[in-house]
Amino acid sequence: MTAARRKKKASSRRKWVLGAALAFAALIPAGFALGIWLGRPPGSEPYRPQIERWCAAYNVNPDLAAAVLEIESSGRIRSVSASGALGLMQLMPPTAEELARELGLAPPSREDLFDPELNIRLGVLYLAKLRARFGDEREFTIAAYHAGPTRVEAWRRRRADLSAAEVIEELAFPETRAYVKKVLARWKELAARGRTGARPGG
Repeated sequence: MTAARRKKKASSRRKWVLGAALAFAALIPAGFALGIWLGRPPGSEPYRPQIERWCAAYNVNPDLAAAVLEIESSGRIRSVSASGALGLMQLMPPTAEELARELGLAPPSREDLFDPELNIRLGVLYLAKLRARFGDEREFTIAAYHAGPTRVEAWRRRRADLSAAEVIEELAFPETRAYVKKVLARWKELAARGRTGARPGG
């Protein structure tokens, strides 16, 4: 083989390697999109900047908000529940409208509530309001996000002699009990990864 042919072959090999590397790099985002298309939800990580921003603004633990988002929608932007709750934080339209009004925003449309920025902002604000209402009783705050604060207040009054965890275990709907346990478990997992903020029970 002549020197010219060897040089040409080496150049061809380099081009092939470079082309293969570029093709592989292009498949990374495509693989992420394919994972979503195949039903593997993205979780809360893609929305961490919005979660951190609005949790800082409204003084909410970001791991709690991330856990709620994951249990509510698994990170699916266009998630819709059987009861009509919408988006990442699964907001009911009347609740979202009330929260938006408090912020001086226009009433959000159905499509507006599929916007991650707005949905997370309103969901985190709602968590802040529930936490202000129920204080350090985390189980009540989480249960109220799922079943509504009026019901949780009624449960609390009915068994004022019990802890929040005991009230939820004794009086809450089975779905709400399961929801509280899932959110607390996911919150602990996120906190264990070194995220900021207090851990459940800490």
